[in-house]
Amino acid sequence: MAGPIQLYGEIAIKDGGLATVKEMMQGAISTTKEKDPGVLSYQFYFNDDETVMYALETYRDGAAMLQHFASLGDGLEEMFSVVTMQAMHVFGEVPPEVAEALTPMGAKYFKSFGGFTR
Repeated sequence: MAGPIQLYGEIAIKDGGLATVKEMMQGAISTTKEKDPGVLSYQFYFNDDETVMYALETYRDGAAMLQHFASLGDGLEEMFSVVTMQAMHVFGEVPPEVAEALTPMGAKYFKSFGGFTR
């Protein structure tokens, strides 16, 4: 599975779910940092009133993304009980097994035209 994959997510937080989201994300960040060396960047942001969270994630390749999903386990299902995915854009060459995991969340895929990262 070649090449980096970048993910942009826009995630609405359900009423009353902010504290749960923050707690779960702290755990996900710690787990990812410890267990998933193929996750090159894992950044999260909130809008001003903390009703929407934005995810910016970069994976070494599709295998790293799949490993990350395995590391999080059932946490993803629990997270989706307090959030709604508004948009997910995935950039790079996405292997079929990654698309199989992301497509049910509404992922849209974009192939590289060119550019560079320093």
